[in-house]
Amino acid sequence: METVLVICSRRSNQIQINIGCAVIMNSLKLHDIECRLIDLIPIDPEERMNYLRKNLSPRHAIYAFGITIGNRQITEAEECARIIKEANPDNIVIYGGPLASSSGKILVTHCLCDYALGGEAENTFPELIKRLLRGEKYPDKDEIPGLYYVRDGIAIGRTHKKLGILTKTSNPDYGGFDMDFYVGYLKETDQSWEIMASRGCVANCTFCYKMVGSGLSIRPVDNVLDEMEMVVRDYGLRKFYFVDDSLLVMRDWYRDFLKQKRERGLDFNFIIQARIDAIDEELVREGAENGLVCISAGVESVDQAALDKMRKQISIELVLEKIALVKRYGLAFSANFIIGFEWETETDWQEMHDFIRDNLAGQAKLNILTPLPNTFIYKQAKARNLIGDEYEYILKMGDLYFELMVNMTAEPDERLRYWYNKINAIASRDVAFPVSERYLTKLADHYYKRFPSEKRL
Repeated sequence: METVLVICSRRSNQIQINIGCAVIMNSLKLHDIECRLIDLIPIDPEERMNYLRKNLSPRHAIYAFGITIGNRQITEAEECARIIKEANPDNIVIYGGPLASSSGKILVTHCLCDYALGGEAENTFPELIKRLLRGEKYPDKDEIPGLYYVRDGIAIGRTHKKLGILTKTSNPDYGGFDMDFYVGYLKETDQSWEIMASRGCVANCTFCYKMVGSGLSIRPVDNVLDEMEMVVRDYGLRKFYFVDDSLLVMRDWYRDFLKQKRERGLDFNFIIQARIDAIDEELVREGAENGLVCISAGVESVDQAALDKMRKQISIELVLEKIALVKRYGLAFSANFIIGFEWETETDWQEMHDFIRDNLAGQAKLNILTPLPNTFIYKQAKARNLIGDEYEYILKMGDLYFELMVNMTAEPDERLRYWYNKINAIASRDVAFPVSERYLTKLADHYYKRFPSEKRL
C-alpha cells in the first residue's frame, strides 16, 4: 500500500507551509517508508476535490491528514475522506494533528477516519504505518501512545507521550511542497518564514490547550540553524517567525542560538513569542544585537484578578515594565489579549480598550475566548451546558478566535461582538495582503474585504 499525506485546504487569513506535515515526511523517509504528498492549499478552491480524485492511488492506500482545531478544517477533511472511501472502501484514513490530540475518541467514533493519532507523531506515525503494512488492523494501543480506533463498537486508545528531546526525525523535509507557491506568498506579502525550535509550554493557563502536554520538547540549536541557513540560501528569505509558545524560557538554548548564529555569519531577522515573566534585559539586549526585531507576548487581560483566575502568574505592573524594556532596545512589542471570560462586564472591556489605546495601539491582537477541547475553560462551558454534543461543537468551530463560538459572559452576544470590534479597531496592526489572484482566491474573503482599498487586517 502507498502512504499518502494530504494537506486539507481551509480558507484562513494567511498562507504558511505546514511544518507538521514536513516533519512527518522527514520521519517517514528516515524510517525507509515511501510517501507522497497531496497538498490542496495551492489548488484553486473550486478544483480541490477534483484534484484530489485525480491524484488518488490506483490501488488501496493509506491516507493521513493533520487537522487543526477550528477553522472548519474537519469538515474539509471529512469531504476528502468521503471521496477516498468512495474510490476504494479498503482505503485507510488516519487523522492526526491538534484535533486528534484533543479529541481522538470523538473523531474515531463520529468520523470517516479509521484511526486517530495524537501528540508528537514523528515516531508513532511511522510505527503505525509499518504495522498497517503488515496487515495489523488493531495495533497494540499501549505500544503506540496517542493511537485511537474503534474495536467491537467501542472507541479505545491511549494518551500520547511527550518526546522531550527532538532528534533529526523532528527536522522538516520540504521536498514534496510547491515551494514556488509558498515562498512567492511570503515575498509578495513581506512576511516571515515560520520555524519551530520547541513544542509545548511550561505554563498552565486555563484557556490553553497543550497538544503535546506540559513541558517542552526541544530541537538542537544546530538543527534549527541548519534549516534557517537553507531557507536563506535556497529561497532568499531573511525573516523568520518562531512559532514556539515561549522561546525565552529556554534561556541557555536561546543564548547558544545567538552565539552560533554569529559564528556562522548568518544575516537574518527574527520574531519570537515569549512569556512576559521570561523577558529580561540581558536577553532583550543580546537579541537586539543579533537580529531580533519583535517580541510577541500574551497579556490577555488588564485586570489583575482576571489574570490570577487564568493562572497567568504575571501582574499589570510587570506587563508595563516589559513593554517599556522591549521598546527601549528598539524592538517592536506585539501583545495578545482575550475577550469573553465569564466574569467580564462592559466595564472590563472599556478598561481593556483604554489600556490598549494608551499603551499598545496598533500593536495588539484581540482574540475572542474559545473553549478548546480538553481545556479547563471547555470543561466549565460543558458544566454550564453552553456546549452540548461535543462533535457538533467541533464541527461548528469556525474562524478560531475571530468568531464567537460560546458566550461565557452574562452580557448579550451583540454587546460582546460590539466591544470586540471596538477594541480591535484600535488594537490591530496592518498586515499586508497579496495582490495577485493566485493568493487572494485562497484567503477567506471576509478578511481582505474588510479594508478593500488597503488590503489589510
